[in-house]
Amino acid sequence: MMQYNKIKINKYKKILNKIYPKEICDLWNDAQLILNKINFKGKKDSDGRLNSATLEKTVIDELIKLDNNIKKAKNREWFDFAYHDYYINLKITTGKTDNAMNKKALLYSFTTNKINKIPNNMNFNKLSALSKMNVKTIRDDKTYYYLVLFKDKRIPIIKSMIDIQNYVSNPCNFLQINWNKEYKYNLYDYDNDKPICYSMKRIFSIIQNSLRKSYDSFDDFLEEKFYGSDDLLKILKKYIATKISMDYTTYKYELLIKK
Repeated sequence: MMQYNKIKINKYKKILNKIYPKEICDLWNDAQLILNKINFKGKKDSDGRLNSATLEKTVIDELIKLDNNIKKAKNREWFDFAYHDYYINLKITTGKTDNAMNKKALLYSFTTNKINKIPNNMNFNKLSALSKMNVKTIRDDKTYYYLVLFKDKRIPIIKSMIDIQNYVSNPCNFLQINWNKEYKYNLYDYDNDKPICYSMKRIFSIIQNSLRKSYDSFDDFLEEKFYGSDDLLKILKKYIATKISMDYTTYKYELLIKK
């Protein structure tokens, strides 16, 4: 088994060196070095799952020990850490589907928009509008990367967002990746010099499908008339007309009595 893994690792290294910049290959080498040091059988959450957030912090700390060019992201950033000029999302997974909805990462990977011109937060209409501006026509290294460590495998993978092949629709968080399938895919078509890229349009079609599924799950609810929505408008109109301060709670109760 160890011999098989060694062959697989060497083959994977050749693929990485062919298509990714040296820094990304070096990062994968460091991840491979520390993988055997991480205890994935440590503390568990109350529902029995391994505490991935704690493990991610441990992995990043170990990576920094090997290379001080790794910089942790601030809280609630759109990436987990930066390495030289590359932005990395660290995933620690059992191989199931995992959330991958990141609007800024999509625009950063598939357009030439300047990173400081891409909002950290935006609605889907804004995402759609910005995606039509400065679309990349050729592949480059300026993209969002996933560094993936599997809890039951001894070989990590690293992939650009544009090279992921197993995006999945989900009505809750709109875009996911099936990491077991991604791992089995072995990254690329070995007969080609370049990987098969996933286009932004294909990703957007998956997100659209997720949004439709999400809407279908609550469209009937939105059509229902519940107490409060119409009455609140009446309250606001009366307040504006009279310009007199009122007790919202009392007025709402009076409306309820009249019904």
